[in-house]
Amino acid sequence: MAEDEPPLNWFWWLVIIGLATLLGILIWSIKNPPKLQPDLFKVNYQDYQEPYVYQTAMPIAPVFRTYAVITAYNPVPSQTDSTPDITASGQKVRKGIVACPAWLKFGTIVEIDGKLYECQDRMNARYAWKSHFDILMFDYQQAREFGKQIKQVVIYN
Repeated sequence: MAEDEPPLNWFWWLVIIGLATLLGILIWSIKNPPKLQPDLFKVNYQDYQEPYVYQTAMPIAPVFRTYAVITAYNPVPSQTDSTPDITASGQKVRKGIVACPAWLKFGTIVEIDGKLYECQDRMNARYAWKSHFDILMFDYQQAREFGKQIKQVVIYN
């Protein structure tokens, strides 16, 4: 090194080492692409009759069946949040929506009492990880009469 050149200080050494590490990681990730995970929910397609969602021609397979507590709710601020006409997924309320536990993703189709519902809302935090579903009903009296029931729920992908 010439006398008029300043020495490389520790900061620049760290920058060089960091860039070399990032380059190494990039080259390694190109040579070793991620392997796809196997499907966690294998379904035997011979064990069921194909249901049709909303009278479409798209058959869907049941993922599993369980028993759950089923209640009903109305889209009013006292039973929801400050925006009762908007679901947790951001959609407008409509017939056929059910509030699901947090372990089900939005858009999941569930069957309760032979009727198909779409999971577009969430349960209160105290029920978030339990088997509890809340069916959206527009008629207050009908929701009161429905009450709290334990029913079989079929969950589709």
